[in-house]
Amino acid sequence: MRSFLSARRARLRFDGEDTDWIGVTAGVPQGSPLSPILFILYTASLYKELETHAGLATVGFADDLNLLAVARKPGETRDILEKAWGVCETWARTRGMQFAPQKTELMHFTRARAPIQQRVRIGGAEVSPQVVARFLGVWLDRKLRWSAHLGQIRKRLKTQRFALTRLAASTWGCSLHRARMLYTAVIRSAVAYGAAAYHVPAAPKPRGVARSLAREQNRCLRVIAGAFRATPVRNLETETFVPPIDLYLNVRLADFEARLQLTGKAQLIDNVCAGVRAQLRRRRGRPRKQKQPTIEEGAGKLRWAKERMWDGTRGARCEAREALARDWRERWQSDCAAARRRTAHRSSRRASVSRGTRAYGSTKARYSYRCARERSASARSYTSAGCRMC
Repeated sequence: MRSFLSARRARLRFDGEDTDWIGVTAGVPQGSPLSPILFILYTASLYKELETHAGLATVGFADDLNLLAVARKPGETRDILEKAWGVCETWARTRGMQFAPQKTELMHFTRARAPIQQRVRIGGAEVSPQVVARFLGVWLDRKLRWSAHLGQIRKRLKTQRFALTRLAASTWGCSLHRARMLYTAVIRSAVAYGAAAYHVPAAPKPRGVARSLAREQNRCLRVIAGAFRATPVRNLETETFVPPIDLYLNVRLADFEARLQLTGKAQLIDNVCAGVRAQLRRRRGRPRKQKQPTIEEGAGKLRWAKERMWDGTRGARCEAREALARDWRERWQSDCAAARRRTAHRSSRRASVSRGTRAYGSTKARYSYRCARERSASARSYTSAGCRMC
């Protein structure tokens, strides 16, 4: 370890000119797989000190530190964050490090109608709250509705779909196979990033973010296949062999839950969530009855993943791809059945309307014939009376 961190030097190169060798006395070598491990070991003591603070949860990734304060009032969360910042500042000062307060972002997560404007003082400066913030490539909004992340996906998709139209068209460009490969490998993978956080499985139709992404995928599939706008979506997905986007996101979510269980991180996440819920229950003043976790929560998603990966016909667990094929087949059958019902309903409506038109026409004809007879009879009576008068 001493040889790895000592006697290191570096130099810079600009336009073919090299500088003199400069000794590097701080930090870890860049690009080495051992460097992030050493950095995590170096900062582990900070996380241990922050664990002792009530109402505070810490999440770290590389050199980014995220503090989550849980309380009933904004003033209480401000006090918790300011105390945590004091711990971080003291720890950094004793170890020759420093944080960057100007890069700090503040967000109040609440479902209130109006956003909270409570500021937090960090490093002699006040940090104002933001409406949206980016965390590991996922955009968070204060209500956790994922509208900000969906807006960023649409903005990215607009550029990628434009590039796809320049490469493939109905009469020229790359083949269907190449266009599909480009979509599944580049565009769909970028869209599905962060699906484990924002995607909520739903049946039989998608909802939430997946419902909006389904329309975006349909536009891309029409470019890939060169199809008309009136082409049914299920036919597009079958011809291009691209499953519905919500079923694909289900696979990504199931794989993510399987990795959590395999690595043992699921228990860690459950412990953090349980601690946050306990803090909220204590601050509400009275205990509430425990409810079964919904599909939006982590435990609910894990239960859904276990149920989805179970094949009732075979009585055994199936893989994610097999579950995708099964769900896609069931979706196709339900869509075809719904289409047949709509067609039968429209046919029955046309038949009823046409029968009503014939009945109305016959009634009108009888009424016109009766009126004509009455007019002719009255005309004859007038004529006869006139003749008699004459």
